Amino acid sequence: MLATGVGQLPATIVYSWAGSLLTGGTFWLATGLSLLFALAVVISIAKNIYRERHKRSSP
Repeated sequence: MLATGVGQLPATIVYSWAGSLLTGGTFWLATGLSLLFALAVVISIAKNIYRERHKRSSP
């Protein structure tokens, strides 16, 4: 039990430190990730439409 607690302590400290750095930019992080996800969806849909159109027109 003691070894587990000692082993988790550095990760807990780093996690808390990294979390405190993100508090000011959380909105921008979430916005950026949402835009990235939306862009990936749009690209995927456009790619499927492109493939379907070229599949039909090929001999």
